[in-house]
Amino acid sequence: MYQHPGDGFVEIGNVTIPANFRTPAVGSLVDACYLYTHVDGSPYQPVYFGERNDVDAADSVKSLKFKQGENDEG
Repeated sequence: MYQHPGDGFVEIGNVTIPANFRTPAVGSLVDACYLYTHVDGSPYQPVYFGERNDVDAADSVKSLKFKQGENDEG
């Protein structure tokens, strides 16, 4: 995932490829959803949805969307 467009990549973790999916080539873009995140930290518990052939570039960290929980303020 890009830190900011043009500023290089930042690692946000690993995702397990389920047995019913082909392992993507190194450098492929993939679709994954992270179910949780630590406050001011990294996301965790990823779910893999497959390769992305409809996009040309990785998303930016700024594109992450955070869902507010019932006990969260704001």
